[in-house]
Amino acid sequence: MQFEGYNLLESIRQIYGNPSIEEAYRPKLSKLTLESRLIHHIITHNILPRSGSYEYISYLDLFIIWCILNKVKLDLAFYIGWHMDACVKKKNDALPYGLHITTILDHFRVNVKKDAHVVEEIDKEAQMDEAEAQGNEEAMHEDQEPPTAPSSSSHINEDNFQLVFGRLDSLATSMGNLTTSLDNFSSMVT
Repeated sequence: MQFEGYNLLESIRQIYGNPSIEEAYRPKLSKLTLESRLIHHIITHNILPRSGSYEYISYLDLFIIWCILNKVKLDLAFYIGWHMDACVKKKNDALPYGLHITTILDHFRVNVKKDAHVVEEIDKEAQMDEAEAQGNEEAMHEDQEPPTAPSSSSHINEDNFQLVFGRLDSLATSMGNLTTSLDNFSSMVT
């Protein structure tokens, strides 16, 4: 990994708290200092979540720990996007940020259960009872006109679009607030 001021051996010495290490090798979690172990836990469970063994530290995790310990500004959005892309391409990898995605879907009332039942609102004019659906003309009263397609279907679609656009505006506002919070957090860390 090429980064100005970053040295693999020095970063391993720093996270181990042992300046006498002579050779760079893949670091083990059990040998980290308490501070580095805590940062690694936050990275692997919140920032770049993954499944599998945590016995060894990846070089990317090592780099991020080094950046945090040395107060080097880091574009976490890039690494999160890169991590999501890498996870989608792997066949058996865990879904990253599943809890956050579920929270967003719950906010917009998207049912994510396996056997989701979708209830559609049908205009009263478009509804037919069972007898009409089977072609029984006796079900219709003589003074009643045959059902026609709803004349205001474009109005219903427009209302639905307005609802969706309103929710998207709300989501954009929430994302703006989240970005501001992350920027504030980033400035506090550095």
